[in-house]
Amino acid sequence: MLNSIRKSYDQIEKILRDRNEVHLLPGSKALLEEFSEFLKPFKDATIVLSADTSPTLHLVALCYYKLRRQSNTISVTTSAALRALVDHAKKVVPVKLIVDDIHKVAMFLNPASKHLPVFEDHKKPAIQAMVGARLAKLLKKLEVPISNAVRVKKPSSFDANELLIYAEDTAGTESDDVDSYVKLPPPSSAKSLLQTWEDYKDVAPRLKLLADRILCVPASSTSSERLFSDAGNIFTDRRTSLGADKLDDLFLKWNLTFQE
Repeated sequence: MLNSIRKSYDQIEKILRDRNEVHLLPGSKALLEEFSEFLKPFKDATIVLSADTSPTLHLVALCYYKLRRQSNTISVTTSAALRALVDHAKKVVPVKLIVDDIHKVAMFLNPASKHLPVFEDHKKPAIQAMVGARLAKLLKKLEVPISNAVRVKKPSSFDANELLIYAEDTAGTESDDVDSYVKLPPPSSAKSLLQTWEDYKDVAPRLKLLADRILCVPASSTSSERLFSDAGNIFTDRRTSLGADKLDDLFLKWNLTFQE
């Protein structure tokens, strides 16, 4: 909405001037530009994390740190309203946007961000150990042999009984799925995340099982809510006597969206 007003500002200003109502303008065009620039990363993150047909969970941590940086590095402004918004964002972003363990694991399982660039170096071993623990737990649940699957060095700050599940073999062996994955070269930018993991099925077959489980989780419920809303609109005119044409609309809606 703000962008729509900003793009139409000149026309709106002309109309109000012709009516001698220029005082109704909410502010200068420059101020709207400042607000739009500040809010753009939030809008971009919302769009990225609401994708319908591609993984999104691995992007949560990246978006979080980008928004946090946006809140903390905004340039000085003369607008009291924008300063108030920035101050509010500095308080809300750290409280509302939480990076959970699953977000960290998902970020590691994205080959393009497996080196965890947004995290401090001393935190990275713990995240990698967390991946190993989740993999071992999954393999145990699926009754897959784990003797060669998870061998990650234990960080000194964690209790092995609470977090880590280790195989009996020596830590750090080159045949380890996790270590093999870390050593792989950067993936092709032309391939999607799921296509890349399909290529890794021979190099890290067990870790691919975890990637398939984690990366299928959406970052938000927006996609399902959007579909539910569309379904509700289809049902609106005849809730109690749904005809065949309405059922066709309902089922085709998702199929067409998926193909797009």
